[in-house]
Amino acid sequence: MEADFLTNQANTLERFKTVLDIQQRILNIDPLNFETLWKLSRNTRFHGQIYASSVQTRRASYLQSIQLAERALCTNQAFKNLIDRNTSPWNATDALCVEDLPALHYYFLGVFSMFLTDMNKTGKLINAHWINRSKAFVNRMIELDDTWGGGHPHYDRALYLCQLPSWFGGDMDKAGEEFEKAIAIGPLWVNNYYMRARVYRTKLKDKKGFVSDLSIIADMDPRDSDAPFPNSCEYISQARIMLKDVNSWFT
Repeated sequence: MEADFLTNQANTLERFKTVLDIQQRILNIDPLNFETLWKLSRNTRFHGQIYASSVQTRRASYLQSIQLAERALCTNQAFKNLIDRNTSPWNATDALCVEDLPALHYYFLGVFSMFLTDMNKTGKLINAHWINRSKAFVNRMIELDDTWGGGHPHYDRALYLCQLPSWFGGDMDKAGEEFEKAIAIGPLWVNNYYMRARVYRTKLKDKKGFVSDLSIIADMDPRDSDAPFPNSCEYISQARIMLKDVNSWFT
């Protein structure tokens, strides 16, 4: 409860580190605490995304986030049994259930974040199989409850459809449809608009849509967003910055 309360105040690095420290102390006592595992996965990824001082530090945060999410998934004994028999995580998703949705989501986002921000074009081509494999997690999320987390399953599907090359299953038309579904389900989740602007509008060279998406959230109070408070603060702040220099995203 203390970590959740502080997360809703964590708009600085120092406050955010306090949250991470509390969650890690909980895991030191109770290493199978599912809720703490997935929340620490979420917060570790965000810490790397926003506060990392180097590419190496950011990559380490994303890897740790993926590992924490997998540990959370392994609290499902049926899933763990498959992993212990050397089944790959993406081939074991049928064992997962609705309660596992948060860990599924943050496993995927850890992979996606590394792919999006830490790889050049050549690296993305070489490692596209990681995004392709992680589709199994997103597909399972949609099977279980596509409305979870304000439409997170559709949001996740839109992200990978934007990033995969067409010959590997990427599809910008379908990505647009998935973003629309996510926004219809979760209109107050600022990440839906921010990431649609960043990974979808820019790829389509849709400057008008880019401005429209970012303008929707730029004037929002982060406490009016359904997304976690630190994430909302950052996305809203970035939207304002991006709107001041729109052309730089379309060079």
